[in-house]
Amino acid sequence: MADLKADLAGLGFENPISYINSGNLFFDSQEHEKKIRTILTAYFSQSYDFPIPFVLLSSAIL
Repeated sequence: MADLKADLAGLGFENPISYINSGNLFFDSQEHEKKIRTILTAYFSQSYDFPIPFVLLSSAIL
């Protein structure tokens, strides 16, 4: 998870943290949801040999 958090920071996301190695990640961003989704989809498809579906939620929803 440390590598993934570092990668998120490298992609421009601020304050990336994970929750107990569950795969849940939290970060800050000023980007719109569509742009974040595009960035993460590209990152996951380039970094892993298998599809990684994800759910993107804003802090307002949580």
